[in-house]
Amino acid sequence: MTIEPRASFRTIAEVTGISDQTAARRYRKLSESAGLRVLGVVNGPRALYEYLTGPLAALPGVTSVETAPIIRTLKCTGSVP
Repeated sequence: MTIEPRASFRTIAEVTGISDQTAARRYRKLSESAGLRVLGVVNGPRALYEYLTGPLAALPGVTSVETAPIIRTLKCTGSVP
């Protein structure tokens, strides 16, 4: 996921040696039982704004993005004044 953050289940399956159905099933199980979330990291406040209002907002099914944890983390690291 670090190399290709938007990897399909098919790609994940090829790399890990499992079927794409197994990859999808494991993802669903982790997201439902363990609260797995997929997060993105960008460099700088402007890049974050562009990511949140561009590619992320355009994904099917994305109706809102919780930004408070992201901003809080950036402020703790000194990335945002």
